[in-house]
Amino acid sequence: LHLWSVTQGAQFRAGSSLLNSQLERGFFGLLHLAQAIGAEIPDAALEVIAVCNDALRVADEPAPVPEKATAAGPIRVMPHEMPNVAARLVDIRIPEGRGKNLDALAANLLEEALAPSGAAIAAWRDGRRFEQGLERVALADDGMAAIPQGAACLITGGFGGIGQVIARELAQRGGAKLALTTRGRVDAPGVLASIRQLEAMGAEVLALRADVTSPEDMARAVADVRARFGNVDVVLHAAGVIRDSLIAAKTDDDAWDVLAPKLLGTRALIQALADHPVKLTVLFASTSSVIAPAGQADYVAANEYLNAVARSAPAALGRVVAVNWGVWADAGMAARAMGLDTASAIAAPEGRPRS
Repeated sequence: LHLWSVTQGAQFRAGSSLLNSQLERGFFGLLHLAQAIGAEIPDAALEVIAVCNDALRVADEPAPVPEKATAAGPIRVMPHEMPNVAARLVDIRIPEGRGKNLDALAANLLEEALAPSGAAIAAWRDGRRFEQGLERVALADDGMAAIPQGAACLITGGFGGIGQVIARELAQRGGAKLALTTRGRVDAPGVLASIRQLEAMGAEVLALRADVTSPEDMARAVADVRARFGNVDVVLHAAGVIRDSLIAAKTDDDAWDVLAPKLLGTRALIQALADHPVKLTVLFASTSSVIAPAGQADYVAANEYLNAVARSAPAALGRVVAVNWGVWADAGMAARAMGLDTASAIAAPEGRPRS
């Protein structure tokens, strides 16, 4: 049983932060545990049950700590890299006070520990156990219909492959007001070419140099968009990084590089939009959060965080939706990894792939 992610209060060690503390206890703690298992007892048949609280939603209850959901990265991927290990993540709510309610929760967790392996994600609520599953759902529209024509749209990672596909789709509808962020130079030849192409399609375009992980940069970006277009109506958070490597070889720095755009970027957006919430936010997650391929413990974690944020629905993001994309045919990080990307991402600093 891994219980480090069961916490109360906002305590953390000097020099750290509450976010870092939660990640150290959860995602990184499980990553290091998996590395230790692989190094010290690689042939042992084990079951790892990680328990967290306040990270996931079953119904409409609050889920104020979505960063704890990153623990699902190592939990989902570990069995795919270490066939002798089974793993699952269990979310709980700590009852108020002590006594019988806490005893009942302890009994639930003892039952969890003794039960056969089940779904990778589960939750206990008031003595009842729920497992996360998937079902086929017919979508009511094509998704783009939710974005009003002429809306002022901020697209993070807007000059990457997927960001460009979305920008062109919006531009073709007419009256688009597009603000695209890049970590590179806004006067780079590729960026200027993209701007000319979008403007030729009838869009108003604002290119912004901003690091999505920086609250200061995103605050400036949001202010610039409001100054240019009068408002920010829609945010499409498409920034991301992927760096495949097995858990045994994954460093903390590499994992942080993958976590940062989606985790820190989303937090920076929430902070920047707190005073003037947008109408709609689309978080670009990935089917990797369900498929959990080997080599992607950090990428799965980052996308599970986006899913958890969408369920928690912070007010700053308005109506918030996480879309778990599969491999895009001709664009994006997954397509590049498979050699299928024909729409090259531009303006990314050398050595830092992004979409």
